[in-house]
Amino acid sequence: MFKTRVLMVVAGSPNRLKFVTGKTVCSPVQSLHVPRNFTMLNTDNIAMVRLKYAMPTGNPRIGYLQLPATPPQLGSNYTVLGWGRLYAGGPLASNILQIDVLLQNQTYCQSKLKSFKYGMMCGNNGGNDSHPCSGDLGAPLIKGNTMFGIVTYPFGCASRRTPSVYTNVQSNIDWIRQTMNSSGRSNMISILILSLLQASSM
Repeated sequence: MFKTRVLMVVAGSPNRLKFVTGKTVCSPVQSLHVPRNFTMLNTDNIAMVRLKYAMPTGNPRIGYLQLPATPPQLGSNYTVLGWGRLYAGGPLASNILQIDVLLQNQTYCQSKLKSFKYGMMCGNNGGNDSHPCSGDLGAPLIKGNTMFGIVTYPFGCASRRTPSVYTNVQSNIDWIRQTMNSSGRSNMISILILSLLQASSM
């Protein structure tokens, strides 16, 4: 168990700078859970939070991602969502953005990265420099409504050669389920994202 310090989960608006009365929903974090084997070298680089107040499940402006039932498919495209920098050294995004990345196989990742261990994945964007950037740490890597990865090292930001690194959610699925069961499922979330609505609906 780790200290929550001052953590707040905000949902209901795709614009991170706007609080919309009657639409934006907030909850303080009651507890933060991190695997025992977590290290700064990206092993078990994942965390879960338990909210003090439950998020509404019937709100069309709030979306929940499902946990994966199978491992991610290497060689397939996935989508990353985030409010990170628009480009290397640039401003942070106000509205949530998305990019598509191609997950690479283990041999490729090991050849490009000095440290690549179990539970890590890497991906790039077909030779261009569209990658997660600073500010995107913790962003979900998804396909459909399922979260397969979490942005951990945006090495590829502004780089055509270096891939970015993701935590493989499926490789941590046992810890996720054990944590949810031991802490009670009420108010426990694995990941929460804001629904992608047009700004005109705000």
